[in-house]
Amino acid sequence: MSREHTTPEMWENLEYPAFPLCGSEQRQFTFRRHELYSVARCEACGLHYLYARLTEAAMQDVYRQSSYYEGGTSGYADTSYTGQESALRTI
Repeated sequence: MSREHTTPEMWENLEYPAFPLCGSEQRQFTFRRHELYSVARCEACGLHYLYARLTEAAMQDVYRQSSYYEGGTSGYADTSYTGQESALRTI
């Protein structure tokens, strides 16, 4: 996804945290999904995490939208949550 295909709101809803477990700011980028998100490897402990990431408020907004659970470009993109309901429930 190139910057011209993103909206200013997408960039405003991102945070650029230190690694959540050890607090290190030292990272290497091992995989880039697209311009907004990468998978970073913490140089202090070697674990991977999403960088940048949505703020908690932005994530809650996404989860409140019923479209997240019905397929589309995010969430359950290849099928709907309802379509997977029986497989996701424990017996």
